[in-house]
Order: sequence, then C-alpha cells, then structure tokens
Amino acid sequence: MERIIEFPIPDWDEVFVGDTDLKYKARCICYQTNVDKMGYGPYGFITDKAESIIFCLFKELFYFDWESRVLRKNSSVSVRMKGLYIGGNAIKNQELEQKLISYNASELKNSLRRKKGLPVIFSNEAPIILGTYQGELIDAGVVNQLICEGYFCLVVKYYAPQAGQSLVLFEDKDFEKLKVYAQDVSIDYHTASSIDDLRAW
Repeated sequence: MERIIEFPIPDWDEVFVGDTDLKYKARCICYQTNVDKMGYGPYGFITDKAESIIFCLFKELFYFDWESRVLRKNSSVSVRMKGLYIGGNAIKNQELEQKLISYNASELKNSLRRKKGLPVIFSNEAPIILGTYQGELIDAGVVNQLICEGYFCLVVKYYAPQAGQSLVLFEDKDFEKLKVYAQDVSIDYHTASSIDDLRAW
C-alpha cells in the first residue's frame, strides 16, 4: 500500500520567522510506500504514483536558489532540494524570474562602480522573494505576500526518523485537490494529529 500522510508542522521545528504571522494553516504531507499492517514502511516521494502527484498537481515549479538569488525551473517530477518552491502560473513565474535577473545584474554593476569610486546607478526595487530567508528560516510575511499575489508556495523539509521528505503546503484548496487526486489514483490519504503518530523508519 502507498499512502499520503498529512500532519502538522512539528512543534519543535521552527520553520517561519518574521514580524508578521503566517496567515495560512501550513501543514505537511509525506509519502509512505510498502506500508504494512503496523504502519511501517519507507518514506519519500520515490514511486511513480508519488512523483505523479508532484507532476500533475504542482505544475510549473521553480526552486528559489537563495545562494545564487535565482529561480531555477524544476525540470524533474520530483522535488529534492530543501527550501522554497513557487509555481502555478507560468507567466507570473517567468516575470519574477526576469525581475530577479534584472535586479541581480544592476546590483552587480553597482558593485563594480563602487569599487571604481563611481556613483551607483538606479536599481529596480528588490523582488519580494529576496527577503525569503532569515538564516535558515523562512519569512512568514514573504510567503503571505507571494500567495496573495497569486503564487503557489511549497516548502520542502526532511524529518527523521518519521516522515522523511515532507512538503509544507499552505492553502486548504491544495489539500482538497490532493485528496481528490489521491482517490482518483487509489492512493490512501491519512491524517495524523502529530508526526509522533508516524512509525519510525
């Protein structure tokens, strides 16, 4: 048996930070395969059915590479890198990608001008996504604004020994869509009240 498990973000895991509270009831989903009667089985979005969830439901995903300050189109059907992904609207994603490219280019030019003692040139306003991270934590206000502007947001986390690769989703409609899809492709959908309810693997 394969199943999706929905569970709250663990109390001990600080994911979000910032002056603004998250407006959405973020929850996690993980995927478990070869589940036995006792609830044991490996975790991870590694089977064809599991990868079809990401491919069919979470379209046009881009990974936000904070170190390079760029959006990278997720070319595979899986999401392996930890951190923030956005998606849902190809045109909006491409516009944001171009804004990042333009902003990074102007910042580089200004950096070179400063080194030469030249006055800086006007830079475009920094795209909101550049404020995503405070250390390894994600700014709740940035997520709020991205969703408000029509972006789909997803955060990849890894937990152990339960859950493994987990996806943090934000909007109720995404969970409902997931439940419908799971029923259509005969994947069990289980809701747990805590990550501690899951079996270690």
